[in-house]
Amino acid sequence: MIAIKLKQVLILLLTEQKLKRPMIFIAKIKPLRRVSLLACTIAAATLGIDFSFASQASNAEILPALICQGAQTSSYSPNITNEKKTTTIDVEGVLTSCVYLLPIFPNSGTLTRIGTYSTTIPSIQASCNDLLPPFNPSDLTYKWSNNQSSTVRFVSGLINVVGGQTIIESNGIVTSGEFKNYAVRRTIALVAPNPTSCSDGVGVSKTTGTITLVFSKVGI
Repeated sequence: MIAIKLKQVLILLLTEQKLKRPMIFIAKIKPLRRVSLLACTIAAATLGIDFSFASQASNAEILPALICQGAQTSSYSPNITNEKKTTTIDVEGVLTSCVYLLPIFPNSGTLTRIGTYSTTIPSIQASCNDLLPPFNPSDLTYKWSNNQSSTVRFVSGLINVVGGQTIIESNGIVTSGEFKNYAVRRTIALVAPNPTSCSDGVGVSKTTGTITLVFSKVGI
């Protein structure tokens, strides 16, 4: 009986080879891994995004689904200088380029939406050399052009100064709205303030930078 079954499998494999359809077997065995690899490759090549944050999970567990890029402005009141002082930061951002990566979404690989967000960080210590306070868990809601929104709970993060830029990297999860339960990776790069303005007594009222958001499907 075993020999007969092996013979049947061999005939099937030879038939598939003859018909030149080997991809059927690959798709049946590892469809999600192939999608994940393709998604990461496209994102890395076109947007320069580092997916090392997913190194502890297999490709089949975290699939980048939506990638957004845009700009962020932080306004300080009162202005910041080289000396630390108490100030309030009003943050506003616009996500002008959002692309779906997974084929399960319509129009995958094309621009799909824009988004906006804003928040206020009250009464924190900041200066031109220390633009943001140490990371604290926080909630932020992204409003989309399709009249939906996603509220993200950022639970971990790091702030580093690289080449004069302040780089903020943080991880979270969508707690409500569109993409609920998706993992989120946020990277913000703030341009260093003008050193002359920081030292002339007037101070700096605004800083600008770029933002990249990656929404990933978890546990597929």
